[in-house]
Amino acid sequence: MKLNINAIWKKLLSHTKSTWGFDDYPVYYYKINKDNVPPNIVIEKEWKALIHNWVDMQGSGVSKKDALIDLKNNFESYKQNHTLPRPGTKVPIKFADSTQINQFKDFAVVFCEKILDLDYYECFISDGSRITDLMDYDDNEIDLLQRINNYYQLDLKDLGDGNMVRLLKLISELNNNKS
Repeated sequence: MKLNINAIWKKLLSHTKSTWGFDDYPVYYYKINKDNVPPNIVIEKEWKALIHNWVDMQGSGVSKKDALIDLKNNFESYKQNHTLPRPGTKVPIKFADSTQINQFKDFAVVFCEKILDLDYYECFISDGSRITDLMDYDDNEIDLLQRINNYYQLDLKDLGDGNMVRLLKLISELNNNKS
């Protein structure tokens, strides 16, 4: 309840200004309870700082202060290239573009199933997704590279930056050149 009142207050105050800064937004914190996290998952940054009603705007850190600093940095980066939403208002989640990955859809469906043991249609892969975002927690990049090389009969030495679009394009081109 206190958080909603703070959000309403920040929204009301925002009408007295024409531009907004970080301090105009309602921020809240929480600490991840490590007892509720499976033992195979390592939580390095247990503190989170978030702007209320803006799900995509958050920061994390080993302390509350570090989380706030990370949030401020993320806010400033966003501010450089975007119009800021009014403080206290609900900001809809924006999904990343998936135009390029959709060009490799048929290839990606097989890749996800055979390499990542995922159903392509049960996950969201954007143009900015990295293969490490989709890996199993038990997996490592060396095993993944080995599965790719074995399945596609390639000799890749590394995954590059791991971007799925670039990786699928490379594998597709290498596969087509072998034919």
